[in-house]
Amino acid sequence: MPQFFSQLIAIQTNLFPKPLDDAFDVDTTFDDDDVSPMPTFLAEAIATRIAAAAQHVNLTPRPGLIVRMDAQKPGNAQPLAVLLTEPVASKCWRGYLCAHEIDYASTADLVLDVCDAPCDPLVAMVQCWNPAQCDPSKAQAALGELAPQRLAAVQDLATEYRTGTSFDIAPKIGSLVQRETSSGQLVLTGTPLGGDGDLRFQYQALYRDAAAARLHTAPAATVTPAASWMEQIWNGLRTAAEQWQLPLEPVLQPTLGEAPAPLATLWRLGNWLNLQITPAPTGDALQLHAVWQMVTPVVLELTAADGQVRQRHQLDAHRTTANMFVGAEERLTLRIYAVSEQLLFEAPFPDVLPTIHH
Repeated sequence: MPQFFSQLIAIQTNLFPKPLDDAFDVDTTFDDDDVSPMPTFLAEAIATRIAAAAQHVNLTPRPGLIVRMDAQKPGNAQPLAVLLTEPVASKCWRGYLCAHEIDYASTADLVLDVCDAPCDPLVAMVQCWNPAQCDPSKAQAALGELAPQRLAAVQDLATEYRTGTSFDIAPKIGSLVQRETSSGQLVLTGTPLGGDGDLRFQYQALYRDAAAARLHTAPAATVTPAASWMEQIWNGLRTAAEQWQLPLEPVLQPTLGEAPAPLATLWRLGNWLNLQITPAPTGDALQLHAVWQMVTPVVLELTAADGQVRQRHQLDAHRTTANMFVGAEERLTLRIYAVSEQLLFEAPFPDVLPTIHH
């Protein structure tokens, strides 16, 4: 388990790197005698990348194409890979994020096989639990392409995830299983997610965050401000607080002459948490930032309509903050528990999208 935790830290650093220090020193000396042979695995990865690049030169958007989306801001953030499934506007396509860390595969991750080759090493599985939208015209390269029958398998896994299909398979991080989907597709996936200690929950939260921060684009449409959706969210929280007989009060913050972040509001729920909800610029996702305020530990959960726990964090003296991410179409419910599993608060997030003008 320690190796999975250290890998998770590396994944977080790759997706969200810290700014580089321009002042670091570089050793420009070079000695041929210091050169070691290239490791076999690295040579194989380079050969695979070259083969994939040579095979997939056509960037015309189409179902099954996997494209590379580089970070828009300067930096060294890991590129994201997106499997395109269908267009939703003239330049905006719906799809699923792809990744290469198959050690963190769940039953909703399609692990690619030899039938999918050649694919760039950045792509080793499709995250069928992580839908995303992107503008393929901004893609830097094509990384691979899935055949129609493999696209059908992706949709099968996505449906299983949305409906909360259960499996008679023991949860085990780092293990893969071969199984059939509901339509008879033979697939290789990970095992079901386990309890609170399963690091795949944190892995999925990292990639959901990356998708929300970098891929929610709709260039063919202008999205109105997210006030309507945000207003519904706050109305829902207020209604839930009244039902649970808890105060929900704004927390006044000094700005020191600077304007506060747009649409970022801090509220205190009971005496447990300070909650800050900040919408994505496109209005179809938000970040929920929770800050623990009391002595007794509490557990925060985001649960889907099928009862499956999507995100879970315990806040206590050792961990006082948590970031959770909500999409407008996810139909998630925020629940707060005592560590004894007693339900203390519950509030559903509305799934109404903001108005879009074409």
